[in-house]
Amino acid sequence: MGSKRKASEQSSGVTLSIDSSKAKVQPVLATFSAAVPPVASTFSTYRGMGKSKSNDYIIVNESEKMEYVGKTFDGDRPLVDGCRYLIGVYDKTNDTVTFRQAPFVCVNSVI
Repeated sequence: MGSKRKASEQSSGVTLSIDSSKAKVQPVLATFSAAVPPVASTFSTYRGMGKSKSNDYIIVNESEKMEYVGKTFDGDRPLVDGCRYLIGVYDKTNDTVTFRQAPFVCVNSVI
């Protein structure tokens, strides 16, 4: 039977941090409604202009047969309201996990 670790024992663990910078390039959490693009696909990301549209994102990818378009909004309302998504990136050289806020995008395919 294993022994429980006491509160005074400290394990050398991973350092956690949150990146709150407003970098131009940021991760996007996407779901695909039907067809999924090939693994090597590259998406272009566009961000809304102005204060009221600063959280609106559109991502686009085109191939010979299919076009993929994703948005974080439906009309004037956001797709997800009241919650935030974070994506964690592990850096094994520094043993840290950095979390970045990621907009939720629903991607639809167009033939």
